[in-house]
Amino acid sequence: MADEHIRGLHQEFELLKNVEYRKNELIQELLNQVDKLQSDYERSTLDHAREIQFNRENQLQEKRLQEEIRSYKTIIERDAFILVLIDGDGMIFDDDLIKQGETGGKEAANSLSSSVKGYIHKTVPDLSSDYKIVTRIYANLKGLGDVCHKAGISTKPSTIEEFARGFTGSKHLFDFVDVGMGKDRADEKISGE
Repeated sequence: MADEHIRGLHQEFELLKNVEYRKNELIQELLNQVDKLQSDYERSTLDHAREIQFNRENQLQEKRLQEEIRSYKTIIERDAFILVLIDGDGMIFDDDLIKQGETGGKEAANSLSSSVKGYIHKTVPDLSSDYKIVTRIYANLKGLGDVCHKAGISTKPSTIEEFARGFTGSKHLFDFVDVGMGKDRADEKISGE
């Protein structure tokens, strides 16, 4: 009986030893999971902090760029002007306007100004309407006058000079410029060569 009792105690001890071993394994497994969760949490916290910093920097950068755009827009609109350069050697105006001489030149300038404003309004709608239109027509006035006279558009060669005077005098920034005789002189003025 004593042997059985001792064997029973040994069996119970082995059982308890196995339970204790399993309990320690379970605790070790739980601690490993806690370590992994802690590591994942710290990594997520760092990632989140990085994202917050990144978003903050992006917001500040966006704000700076918007302010810069507003500043550039103000500068552009402050003294905005539209430059219109025209090679006038090809006779670009209606014959009836040319026949009217100085009056036709004024009407041509007003018509051109209205057309440019309409074009700008359609193509650059955000541009403030207080821009200036600078217009230069380059042509050989004597040669153009002779051509208009020979073609029957005008009764005298000087009509084109009157037309140019009316065009130039109609608006402060509109000029009809005589480039003189020579091949491609108007083209050279426009291209800057």
